[in-house]
Amino acid sequence: MQEKQLSFILCIYSCEVIGVQVWKTLFGRRSLYGFICFIIFLVVWLWSPQIAVEAAKNGLSLCGCVIIPSLFPFIVLSELFVRRGYHQYLTALLGPVLTKVFGLPSHGAAALVMGMVGGYPVGASTGFSLYDDKKLTEEETGTLLCFCNNAGPAFILGVVGGVLLKSPKAALLLYITHLVSALLIGLVCVDQKKGGYIQNSSKDEPITEASRPFAIDFTASVERAFQIALQICGFLVFFSVLISYLRASGAFAIPAKILNQTMGMDTELAYALLTGMVELSTGITELCTLNISTLQQLLCASFLLGWGGLCIHAQVLSLRGTRIIGMTGYFLCKLLQGILSVCLISLFWYAPILLMVIFFFVICLIIYRCVSKKSSRKMSEHGV
Repeated sequence: MQEKQLSFILCIYSCEVIGVQVWKTLFGRRSLYGFICFIIFLVVWLWSPQIAVEAAKNGLSLCGCVIIPSLFPFIVLSELFVRRGYHQYLTALLGPVLTKVFGLPSHGAAALVMGMVGGYPVGASTGFSLYDDKKLTEEETGTLLCFCNNAGPAFILGVVGGVLLKSPKAALLLYITHLVSALLIGLVCVDQKKGGYIQNSSKDEPITEASRPFAIDFTASVERAFQIALQICGFLVFFSVLISYLRASGAFAIPAKILNQTMGMDTELAYALLTGMVELSTGITELCTLNISTLQQLLCASFLLGWGGLCIHAQVLSLRGTRIIGMTGYFLCKLLQGILSVCLISLFWYAPILLMVIFFFVICLIIYRCVSKKSSRKMSEHGV
C-alpha cells in the first residue's frame, strides 16, 4: 500500500515539474499547486533520502566529468563573443542569409552559430544576450530559440561518439542530422507568421568593437559562464534525483509498457528513452550501455538530442528569467526536431539516395528564397 502511495505522490510531482513550468510560461502566474507539490517532494525526500544521495552523487560525477569540461569554455567564449561585439562579424557574413532564408534579423546569426558549436544552452544564452543588447525583439528572440539552441560538437562528437558509442562515424552522423533537422525547423516553421516573414528590425551598422578593456569583458564573461554552469549542474543534479525517485516508485512502468506494446520497444530501452526525455546526459549514457543494435542507438539518441530533455528546457527557462519572451513555440519545435531527426536517421539507414535528394531539395529551396527575395526587393525599389 505504501509503495502505491509513493508511486502516486511521485507521479503527481513529476507532472508538477512539467506542468507548473509550462503553466508559468503560458499564463505567467504562480499557483498554490506548485507549493503543494514542493511540500510533497520534500516529504518524499525525507522519507527515503538514500535514493537522493546516490542520485546526487551520480549527477555531480556527470557534471564534473562531462558537462563542465565540454560546456564551460564554450559558454565563456559565447559571452565574450557578444560583449566584445565580435558577433557583428558573423552578422555581416551570415546575416543576409539568415534574413533572406529565415526572415530574421541579421544579428541572430551569432546565436545560430554559437548554438551549433557551443551546445545546450549556449544558443539560448547568446540569444538572450542579444535581446538584452536590444539587437532582437521579444518575438524575434522567441522565434530564433526554436532552432538556435542545439547540442554541440563537444558533447555529440566527444562524449557521445568518443566515450559512449565509441564510433566517430556514428557521432558525426548524429551531429549532421541534428543540425540539418534544426535548420529544417527554421525553414518550415519559424517564418510562418501572420502577414508573412518577420521584418528585419536591425539596420546596417558599422562593425564597432567594445571600447572597454579586454580584461574587464573577459572577467565578466568568466563570472557569467560560471553562474550559467552552476545553474546547469544544479538542474542536472535535481533531475537526476527526480529520475531516481521516478524509477524507484515505478512511475516509468506505465509509459514503458505503452512503448513496449505500441512500438515493440524493449523495456530497458524504453526506460533509457524516458530517462533521456527528462535528463539528456543521463539518458544517453544509459542508452549507450544497453545491448541493442546500432540503428536503435542512433534512432533513440537522435530523438533525445533533438528534444533536449526537460532539464535543458528548465535551464532555458531559468536563463530567460523575467524577460517577456514566448516559449510555447520553442517546446513544440524541439519536439518536432526530435521526430525529424529520427526520420533523417531512418532515411540515411534505409534510403540514403532519397536522403541526398532531400538535401538537394533543401539547398535549392534556400537558393530560391535568397533569389526571390532579392528580386522582389529590386522590384519594390523600382516601384513595380
